[in-house]
Amino acid sequence: MALPQKAVREDFKWDVFLSYHNPDDISVEQIAKKLTERELKVWWDRWEVAPGDDFQEKLWEGLTRSWATAVFIGPKTLGRWQDKEVKAAIDKQVNDGKPVFAVFLPGIPEPDKVDIGFLKLFSRVAFESLNEERALNRIYFGITGINLERPRLRPAVATKPAAPVDATATDESLAWLAEWLRSRNVTFFIGPGATGGGPSLPPRNWEIARDLIREMKLIEPHDLRFLPPMDIAATLFAVSKTDPVLENTIVRLIESRSLSIPTAHQNLVTLLARLGKREFPRGRKPQKQLILTTNIDLMLERAMLGGGVPFTRVVQHKSQPSLYVTDLHDVPVIPSQRDQVDDLIARAGGKEFSPEAVAADILPDPILYKLRGSLDIEGSCALTRPQLLAQARSAIADHLIPAELQKIASNTPLVFLGTGLLDPDFLYTSNTVLFDAWKSEHPKYVVQLSPEQDHEDAYRQVETGIWDKIKQSGLRRNVTTVEESSDRFLQRLIDVW
Repeated sequence: MALPQKAVREDFKWDVFLSYHNPDDISVEQIAKKLTERELKVWWDRWEVAPGDDFQEKLWEGLTRSWATAVFIGPKTLGRWQDKEVKAAIDKQVNDGKPVFAVFLPGIPEPDKVDIGFLKLFSRVAFESLNEERALNRIYFGITGINLERPRLRPAVATKPAAPVDATATDESLAWLAEWLRSRNVTFFIGPGATGGGPSLPPRNWEIARDLIREMKLIEPHDLRFLPPMDIAATLFAVSKTDPVLENTIVRLIESRSLSIPTAHQNLVTLLARLGKREFPRGRKPQKQLILTTNIDLMLERAMLGGGVPFTRVVQHKSQPSLYVTDLHDVPVIPSQRDQVDDLIARAGGKEFSPEAVAADILPDPILYKLRGSLDIEGSCALTRPQLLAQARSAIADHLIPAELQKIASNTPLVFLGTGLLDPDFLYTSNTVLFDAWKSEHPKYVVQLSPEQDHEDAYRQVETGIWDKIKQSGLRRNVTTVEESSDRFLQRLIDVW
């Protein structure tokens, strides 16, 4: 049985529907303008209903296609039309989980004594004056879930000066994360773009897609204008050659390029090694350190073992209802030579566990969780679009994601490295292991160069014209975009921390 899809604000045409009584229109208009200045999409009848339109039809469209409903209560309380809007909004809120809240305008001396029916069940906003920023921030909080009043953490000690960058979000993000990491952990996601690209580094998704499409002779050698996503290219290749041939082809491609440890991976290991030396007061053990990845290569394993960071590895299989768990805590520290590390991983093996057993087991951290399989486990890699969809569906419906790992991700900030908001890897991870994490108020960061800076990635060039809108869509989900390469961001975090 398919699970019902939870409504999210991005699915709606307007962010908020404004319900009000006509005598309050001047006050409501002033607030509506201030909300649009905060880049919210506002439905207000004076802006949306043209002369000659069917008012009831337009009203219902505004209600049903708006994420939240703000009910303005003026000195004369609810009007006739407004009462119907409130009842419809409450019904939608109950059935769909959409926010609805009362907004008291200036001039009501005791808002708590106003009879507003079921609206009393929900938090409210009260204006003492129309220019009150705090009340406007409360409305924004009710619509987006982002609390602008929350104080930002700052470093408690002096930090090393960082090299100047264009995006101020970088410095703020680094300061916040540095302070957080003094006593707590962050969940890191390492995507295929974190390698940075290069002839001795694992190929990025667009390069894999390019090589698969070229081998099938579907595009000209230098024509990347119509390059499909990697999972679509893999699907076409599998239809043409079979799934085993596809996996072997991609494994060979990755192995032929995996000659050097990416700088981002090295920097992450350096940071993890320093975090592992922190001392915590008794009874204040933080959430475990979790690293998520959709990469099927062994570069993270090589970097961690070569850097002297023992860990537990969990590999999700594309079709089996079990997880492969390898404990790499009691292994000798060895140089990050590819053959030596690969032999060590092979000798350590991986034991099969049910998700329930893994959830009940106490996994030693740090934990490296590979969501799409691993090239050292034959037949485990989810590469095609049907494989990814089947795995995602099974992960949710059959509870294949260990509960312990979901809990960690839901109780820590998230830092995405080497992936973007539109990437299949980001979407797949967000809808599986991070499904519950989006309910938390912990900040989320996507570290990614702008398309203008990432000239080599054929996929990124398509985003050039809408880059600002992509970043704004992230902010509406409490995701801050940091325009910087993964390796540089991690190095600066190390320097600040």
